[in-house]
Amino acid sequence: MFLQNLRSRTASCHHALEQNPFSIALLSDTVSTDDYTAYLKKLYGFVYGFEKNVFPELRSFLPDIKRRIKAHLITSDLLSQNLDTQDIAVLPDAFFKSRYPTKTAAWGGMYVLEGSTLGGQIIKRHLQKKLDSGFTGSLYFTAYGAETGAFWKTFLQHLGEAAQDPEDAEQIIDSAVKTFSAIDTWITSGSYETK
Repeated sequence: MFLQNLRSRTASCHHALEQNPFSIALLSDTVSTDDYTAYLKKLYGFVYGFEKNVFPELRSFLPDIKRRIKAHLITSDLLSQNLDTQDIAVLPDAFFKSRYPTKTAAWGGMYVLEGSTLGGQIIKRHLQKKLDSGFTGSLYFTAYGAETGAFWKTFLQHLGEAAQDPEDAEQIIDSAVKTFSAIDTWITSGSYETK
């Protein structure tokens, strides 16, 4: 029941994120390596900060959290395109500390990032099909590879345990909604809200 409610209440903001100009360009038939790297650079600004500031909140609740770190994969992907992350704008630590002050808020954000690994499989196949033959694939969008489904199921089990209390469940859902919105705003405009 919790997971159904979570999916239902995040559906519209999830759809909005998929409809922003960067996402549309990434999945278009005319996608270019510039579209691909532009998206990665935007995404890095959120993923890096989230992993740095929020992952520690979940370390004792999600045993395999170290294997879920992926910002370094974006770095590798950008380096493969002769770019690096040194000058990429990253959301400030204060944003994450204010947006994810509790364990339940952290779970909501983690739901969004982990869920993106499923869509990442579709994006990877699309890029391999549409970009030139020199494109070898994306480490970030590959994420867990053949283990993606297993990682997702394991995550959902831990998330369900964290949502046993109705109040906690509500906070997780609220945080997931806000995370979709924050990522959409950041990718689209490079701005963010501090509250």
